[in-house]
Amino acid sequence: MARHVRLALAALLVLCLGCRSYYDHYESGADRDIRSILTAKKPGAVDRIQADTIMPDPAGPAEHKPFDPDRVRTLSLPEALGLATERNRSFKSRIEDTQLSALSVSDQRRAFGPILTNSISYVFANSPSADASGDSSARIGVSQILPTGGTVSASTGAAAADNYESGASTVYTHDVTVSFEQPLLRGFGREPAFEALTQAERDAVYAIRDFELFRQDFSIETVRRYYSILRQKRVVENQRKNLEQFAFLRRRSDALFEIGRVTAADKFRAVQRELTAANTLITDQETLEALLNDFKIFLDLPTETPVKVEEVDPVMRPADIDLKSAIAAALHNRLELVTAAEQLEDAERGVRIARNSLLPDLDLATTVTVAGSKVGGTSTYGDGSHSASVELVLPLDKVRERNSYKRALIDRDRSRRAYSLAVQDVKVEVMDTYRRVRRLADSVRIERANVTVAEKRLENAKTRFEAGELGNRDVVEAQLDLLRAQNALVEAILDHEVSRLQLKRDIGILFIKPDGTWHE
Repeated sequence: MARHVRLALAALLVLCLGCRSYYDHYESGADRDIRSILTAKKPGAVDRIQADTIMPDPAGPAEHKPFDPDRVRTLSLPEALGLATERNRSFKSRIEDTQLSALSVSDQRRAFGPILTNSISYVFANSPSADASGDSSARIGVSQILPTGGTVSASTGAAAADNYESGASTVYTHDVTVSFEQPLLRGFGREPAFEALTQAERDAVYAIRDFELFRQDFSIETVRRYYSILRQKRVVENQRKNLEQFAFLRRRSDALFEIGRVTAADKFRAVQRELTAANTLITDQETLEALLNDFKIFLDLPTETPVKVEEVDPVMRPADIDLKSAIAAALHNRLELVTAAEQLEDAERGVRIARNSLLPDLDLATTVTVAGSKVGGTSTYGDGSHSASVELVLPLDKVRERNSYKRALIDRDRSRRAYSLAVQDVKVEVMDTYRRVRRLADSVRIERANVTVAEKRLENAKTRFEAGELGNRDVVEAQLDLLRAQNALVEAILDHEVSRLQLKRDIGILFIKPDGTWHE
């Protein structure tokens, strides 16, 4: 009989561990359920929701608060980066997300480390049918999950029993128990047993990487906001100078009209351009105030605090990088790719664990106990007891395990596609940002030349206008073209700097300091 049992167990192990059709059976069953459920639930699932769509109301006018120019706090770019790192709400939330992931690891390590238990109790009992008695006990134990997936535990305890009415001696008892449990099929090994701890630790690593990427993007976003204010400030300054020039042109046209040097059309054109320039200046100033208010909210500063950015001349720093080497460096450096590759490893480990869960339960358990007692001056020690057992369970319903296995297969396939897509996305990001940096560098050179030409053109138009050779139309057009060229130059320089930082981020060489600045 024993020989037949051994042969049956051996055949079962071969079937479970070596036969691919064993796992295919569960996968195909899960596929059938998926098709059936999706077929039944798909019709109307989206149409019903879209039929009940609620459209939002139109937005009302935003509240406008005039900017107070007195007692203004001037912020340099490093100061703005430091304030953003210290005070921004989203930044603080991301720090807390990282801390929460670390707490998850702490919880799991506690569960997989030695776990201590203890208890102390005292029970007093009294009734008409029984003598008054008191029972006290204390117990302490420790348990540990093993790398094999088993559990070993040990405990010791002592108890005392008193009969207060009979006057009998107190009865003391104590014992020591050691037990060991080990799964031999399902749950065997470190992977299934320590999966929760393994995944928690890897999630903490991913959270740290995500936070570092967030810091890089956050610093670039801070720079972008800062430069947007600086750009708009230059636009306001250029527009103010433009208004002064048009005011001078209007006065000059009035004077020349009085002596018949220009026509009435020239006079009214100058007046109209001055009024248009004044209105544009008001709009540009309002835009600047709105950007400053948004920046104060971004820095978590009181909205009533007057703030302006430091007066600096924008500088274009070169970004001479070979594209081919930049792509190769990005594929090696990018933290997202490292995480995607490791998440693929997680998915493959999940498949192995899900396969393990399809195996039968074959568990080994042993227990050893040594106990003794003491009554009065007499002590008694038992010989101890021990037990050992092997239990085999063949579940008839494994739909949940089967579905978990199919989910693991789907997750693995998705992770493979996600990693492949991440590689392609990194290449495209580097190429796009590289082209943008090159284009903006060319734009800076072109706009500088454009400003020089526009200045010369304006001087020439003014000279010929005062000489009576031209009407003021040419002066107006030259002045507007100079304004556009000046604004375009500032925008190109600042956009180039932001794109240069973005290129370093895309390559994986933008290293952020604790204060939000970076290593050049």
